[in-house]
Amino acid sequence: MFVRRRPRLPTRVVVQVTHRPPAPIPRYVDQVAVASCETIEVRYAPAPLRRLDVDVIHVADEHLDTLIGVPNTNPLRWALATTLLVCLLRVGRVALVRRVDPSRHPRQGSWLTRAARGMLDRSTAMFVGFDETAALPRSGRFTVIPHAHFRDRFVGYPRAALVPGRVLCMSTTQLGPHVDAAVRAIHAARTPGVTGRFAGRVPGEVADRLTALCAQHPADTSTRLDVMSDGAQVQEIDAAELILAPGSGSLEHLQVVFLALSLGRAVLVNRTDATERLADDTGEGWVHFYDDVVTGEDIDAALAASRAASTSRPRLDGRDLDTVGAAYADMFRHVVTTRRHTHTAPHNAGDSRE
Repeated sequence: MFVRRRPRLPTRVVVQVTHRPPAPIPRYVDQVAVASCETIEVRYAPAPLRRLDVDVIHVADEHLDTLIGVPNTNPLRWALATTLLVCLLRVGRVALVRRVDPSRHPRQGSWLTRAARGMLDRSTAMFVGFDETAALPRSGRFTVIPHAHFRDRFVGYPRAALVPGRVLCMSTTQLGPHVDAAVRAIHAARTPGVTGRFAGRVPGEVADRLTALCAQHPADTSTRLDVMSDGAQVQEIDAAELILAPGSGSLEHLQVVFLALSLGRAVLVNRTDATERLADDTGEGWVHFYDDVVTGEDIDAALAASRAASTSRPRLDGRDLDTVGAAYADMFRHVVTTRRHTHTAPHNAGDSRE
């Protein structure tokens, strides 16, 4: 049963985030949580919209199945559930906000799935990207709110000493098949003293393969294949000279990148428009690239460039949690104000560009 919208002051904005509540482990949702203040109430519900006493629904990523309520493997059910959601948004005057990345909107799937996604896009009040590379063509409903750093998050944590030449491949969720290429690249690096370290949870078949590969060079590689606490992640990053973060811009990938940069460690990432922009923002010597598959030469070049860096830590201006949280709060107020004006203004044809 749906909950009827409760009366409240127009200055009060209730935001439902389609995500679990913040946990001790740093997550993207922390950045949205900081928006909570006297005029912004943030709730958490990893479930479809079932209450109409909210002003905004915020979706953290492009995996929309949680919001829709059914998996997109069933195109008809997904389309019907999407239609129901769009109707609820209109009836409840709820603004939908979605975080997007440069790889958004995969065009795979049936025509029914694509049509349903298009309907949802047209019903989205605001798309949020970490930078301009996620901007939508011909859309005025896009804003940039940068990913926050975590510099202030770990004050007082036990720290570890840097091990020169250590290359860390770490995941905040789980290491994937990309670790095979990482092991080969570390073994192929020519920089004296290079060693590899692999940390994080690993699926069974990947763990077996990784263990076997590392066993071939036991003096040069080590592992910590389990779920790590915040403190353990900080110590692993502290002890490394370079953080290898294979991935393609997922939230998990960015989590590792910003943890490393926040702790003053250089990162080696796949070259994309977004990572090139991040390199420009953080300054020379902090974000290094590989193309397609990481190689030993990429590791050598990254270590050489990071050692030659002229600054002691990367530039992360404007990325503190308070600033980012205030930007989310302003955006939530804006979409609510816009939605209310839209519903009270005379009917018009709307934006024909979408």
